Amino acid sequence: MAGICLRLAVAGLWSLAAFLPAARAQPVTDAAANERTPASEDIVVVGDRPEEAESVSTFIERHAVPARTGQLARWHEPICVRTWGLPLELNAFISNHVMDVAERVGARTDRSELCRPNVRIGFTADPQGAIDVVSRHFPLVLGFHYARQHDRLTRIRFPVQSWYATTTGGTDGDGLLDVVGYETVGGRAGSRLTRDIASGFAHILILADSRIVAGQESASIGDLLAFIALAQSLPTETCDNGGTILNLLNPACEPRQRDPALTRRDLAYLEALYRVTPTLGPQMQRGEIAGRMRRELTGE
Repeated sequence: MAGICLRLAVAGLWSLAAFLPAARAQPVTDAAANERTPASEDIVVVGDRPEEAESVSTFIERHAVPARTGQLARWHEPICVRTWGLPLELNAFISNHVMDVAERVGARTDRSELCRPNVRIGFTADPQGAIDVVSRHFPLVLGFHYARQHDRLTRIRFPVQSWYATTTGGTDGDGLLDVVGYETVGGRAGSRLTRDIASGFAHILILADSRIVAGQESASIGDLLAFIALAQSLPTETCDNGGTILNLLNPACEPRQRDPALTRRDLAYLEALYRVTPTLGPQMQRGEIAGRMRRELTGE
């Protein structure tokens, strides 16, 4: 029942684009709008920092948000990205860039014209008004949360915010939507005695404040949105001195701390997330991700 409800909710969400407050001016520069980076090429990353390998655990603790099971969710189904609020060519560039990065780190994509969007990215001058509409008409899109968390979850406090609808189940698309009041599938993460389960994404909504992202390079914004669309994360109140694309629009970061592209830590994390065994228990999963990241960052 929950899965059906989600499909009904997200099926109508795309029509919201006609009603949500859109950008009044071009929010990002289009220097790269006509150039698509093939998935087979390397994604550009910023320079190394000596402390990267040593800060792996800190990175995971700071930026990895667990799903209902305690596991870290990821896409098990191909992602289909749709962007609105920008000129058409920039909408297409952002969507393609996110899928380029997805393919680079091991996530599957669906680029067909008629694919069903499960990652929706909106640029709007009124993100608060936009999420209020979503909250009233499509509450399942907000993801798993309790009533006491609703006001904070729907309050816009950062230039870019995201909402994750997650599932619990197998890795073949048979998971049930995580909804308060509904039981999850039987089993336990990492258990040898019951059915293995894994956390996944069903839908991700990302809203960007077009007034704040104005003037940013489209490739930089694309990298930021790609990270958010591939791994559940939340904006933080402080700057990450270790370096991450998540610093790009963080008000707490000085200009010199705002990495303009995915860092080696970012890519190491995403690649580890999409290569780790998805049915591992929460602690084992994080440990394996940390180990993979350290090996990637140190070359050992």
